Amino acid sequence: MKSGRRHSQQGLTLLEMMIALLLLSMLLMLLFGGLRLASSSWDRGSAFTDHVSQMQLVENFMRREISQAVPYRLKLNPQDPNALLAGYEGTTHRLRFVARMPAAAVKGGLYVLTFALMPQNDKQALVLLREPVDPTGSATKGQADDEAINAPLVLIDGVSHLDFFYFGVPAGSQRPASWLPDWPDSANAPQLIRMRVTLDDGSTWPDLVVAPRVDMAAAASVK
Repeated sequence: MKSGRRHSQQGLTLLEMMIALLLLSMLLMLLFGGLRLASSSWDRGSAFTDHVSQMQLVENFMRREISQAVPYRLKLNPQDPNALLAGYEGTTHRLRFVARMPAAAVKGGLYVLTFALMPQNDKQALVLLREPVDPTGSATKGQADDEAINAPLVLIDGVSHLDFFYFGVPAGSQRPASWLPDWPDSANAPQLIRMRVTLDDGSTWPDLVVAPRVDMAAAASVK
């Protein structure tokens, strides 16, 4: 009788151990699943935070430069005295104007700034092109000694579409103010400039809308 009771107790203990191991394995699976989920959520949150931070930096930089363009009568063609850029030269995929760059960023002074879509490493990117203005009032593209100035500055990588829109009334137009895909009037500034960016993955940035503050009356008096 004692021998039979001993075998019964040993079998019951083994069953309990198997159940305990099963429960332990289930708890470990739940624990590791939770850790993977937390890690994945952290990575997604970190990527989203980085994306938002980059977006804010780019938008703040572009808003500052576009709104503070310098009213400067830039000679676009030395052989043509009428080829001047006093305010903004805008197309659907490019925006060009004169601005003063801080010395901390590049060699200080006046630059022709161009925001445009250009190929970069098998992708397209929103880039900033910087052309120093020489003492004669002309752009000196490709003549700067600093390679950092000559090289396009990539602002947003992996861009599929870049669109600029311009709100206002160009000189000579009889229509009321409206959004236009081009701004042909380089002697006057539009009331608003809007930029729309679509990335390769199909997502879009919130539209950037800037109100230029350049004094075109002052530009007309600059020689």
